[in-house]
Amino acid sequence: MNYNNLPANAFEVSIPSLRETSFRTQGINIPGFQLEPIVMPYPGAEQSFAGATYNYEDLTIEFILDEDLKIYDELTTWLNSQQKYEGNIYRDLLVVTLTASSIANRVFTFKNAFPFSIGSIQFRTDVGTAITYLTCTATFKFSEFKLNAK
Repeated sequence: MNYNNLPANAFEVSIPSLRETSFRTQGINIPGFQLEPIVMPYPGAEQSFAGATYNYEDLTIEFILDEDLKIYDELTTWLNSQQKYEGNIYRDLLVVTLTASSIANRVFTFKNAFPFSIGSIQFRTDVGTAITYLTCTATFKFSEFKLNAK
């Protein structure tokens, strides 16, 4: 049995055809999900039964922006291609958890993911001399996700 704790920063994100994602990801949430119950009305009360449809929360990824805004450009191009129905707009998105020794361990696979929201970029002049890097979020929908062994 493995008793090692999973560090919060022990992950990698991969989106095929987006080259900048794996080393530019600052944070990601693994979405929650519910199995929606089936509610049957009966006289005087309702009965709930185990459902068959999952309801997934959105997947949000925070990216560190580079000086050339490459990841921002890749994401906006992907988002804009959806409106124009250009190419394959659905892609599998992978989140790999790492062991305490930085070895790939488990993989969350988000099937048929697509971005539907890209967050704002906040430029500021009041940061003083401290180096602060800009970030941006992208929010995705997906059809399902699975947790597999690497």
